[in-house]
Amino acid sequence: MFLRFFLLQSLLLAICMWCGRRIAINKDIYRNAFIIILAFSLIEGLRWGRGIDYNIYVGVYDSFLIGDPYMTEAFLFDLLLTVMAYLNLPYQFLIIFSSFLLIICGMKWMMKYPEIMGFSVPWFYILTFSAENLFRWYIAAGFLLVAITEFLNEKRRKALVYTIISVGFHPMMALLAILFLVLSFKKNILIVPLGALCIYIGISVVW
Repeated sequence: MFLRFFLLQSLLLAICMWCGRRIAINKDIYRNAFIIILAFSLIEGLRWGRGIDYNIYVGVYDSFLIGDPYMTEAFLFDLLLTVMAYLNLPYQFLIIFSSFLLIICGMKWMMKYPEIMGFSVPWFYILTFSAENLFRWYIAAGFLLVAITEFLNEKRRKALVYTIISVGFHPMMALLAILFLVLSFKKNILIVPLGALCIYIGISVVW
């Protein structure tokens, strides 16, 4: 079992590195992006019983299936479970769909700087490895990344829409959105780039 897990994760990392590099040098951008999205969605989405959230939300989804839903604090997540229950979709669909949403949002964010995707795509995979434990949080974080991307592109209405979607999957994203908005008005550099990079990597490792 561990060998299969190791091989699949190694394969996914290799795909992220190879296809990310191909995108960075402007080779078959859409084909390589599709390969990354497909591989991530299937390898991460077809996991079985692995991670805290996976096992917690089995019971939550069952409550929707029997018509006595256990409502969370996230209205869009509850809506997703309601639609799934109405269509009588298997629970595994939620895991695949959440993995798909995460990589779609991540790719939209990373495509803003395609020249570094040989580094950013495998690093995104490494940073989101804990999504297996906190997949609802990472869905919300993915949409917040898209909101930030639209905000930086000066598309404020789209940024607001994606922020609402993010908060709809996890209310905690509201605090992060407010923090980003406050920092965006700061004209001076708060932390030198090397210091920011060290803090970023340190938090990533600890988290």
